[in-house]
Amino acid sequence: MAWRNFGCLKKITLMAKDFPALIEDIYRLAKLKKVPRSPRDAVLEVDGVTFTLVDITHLDEDTLAYFCDFGPPPRKENRMEMLQRLLEANLHMFGARKPSFSIDYETGHVLLMGTLSIGKAKPESLLGAFSKYALQAKQWKNGDFPDIPDIPKKAKPDSPRRFPAALARLYTQHQAS
Repeated sequence: MAWRNFGCLKKITLMAKDFPALIEDIYRLAKLKKVPRSPRDAVLEVDGVTFTLVDITHLDEDTLAYFCDFGPPPRKENRMEMLQRLLEANLHMFGARKPSFSIDYETGHVLLMGTLSIGKAKPESLLGAFSKYALQAKQWKNGDFPDIPDIPKKAKPDSPRRFPAALARLYTQHQAS
């Protein structure tokens, strides 16, 4: 059974102390049937899109990695444009604990992946973010580029200020926080 976000999440605030506890809280909140897996990873379906969560505390303390399967890249004439948009999205989303796009070398699928603190993760916030990512994955699968705010709709490859402007935006965001 897949979790579906109908905009009526209960306001449950649960703080997980470790990966298995966080996964249990997510499954309980989403009313999902727990599928037996390794204690270091979990797979769940949100709005019809597959997410994999992996405990990577052996690499980075208090950290889990998540992967959202967007499906295969387009095989049509707009393939290069779509892949370029993924790279532009990576620049826009660049930062610590921010997701980025990649291509899985085993499946050839586009993945949205990121990391987060297990101790600071709130299951309802995580499911809300996953629901948003699932919507973007569905847009991708329908041949549309996911709507990511503040990314120009058309790249300006001849613009010498494009890259420095992106760095200035990151610096400004850092100074504001």
